Amino acid sequence: MKEVIHDFVKRQLDGFDLTEDGFDRHGSFEWTMHRESDGLHRYVIVAVSPTADANFVVEVWAGASDGLHFARRLIGTQTMVGGWTEYGHMAEQVLQKPIDDAKQLAERLRKSDLDQSYVAGSSPL
Repeated sequence: MKEVIHDFVKRQLDGFDLTEDGFDRHGSFEWTMHRESDGLHRYVIVAVSPTADANFVVEVWAGASDGLHFARRLIGTQTMVGGWTEYGHMAEQVLQKPIDDAKQLAERLRKSDLDQSYVAGSSPL
């Protein structure tokens, strides 16, 4: 599963850098695409979380940060019933549109859209 998503995400970078490559974050595997433009760190996250019944939930997020404030928006979520082995060959159908939409939103976000604040000392920058 991780290899399928890694290969797919690597083909989607288009000016973004892959800064997290299937890292385990609180029980989910995450791939983070990042780029800096107009003074903001812009990112797209693909998160895959196993469920108790051996299925997977796939989420795609878009966001931006200035180091003090951030915005994060859920673009899409899909449950993969039966596990990734049955759907691994469908990565393009499952991920292409949400990743494209997330990249577009990440690029459109402006400083005025950063509606959340980091807790003191917790900024990832």
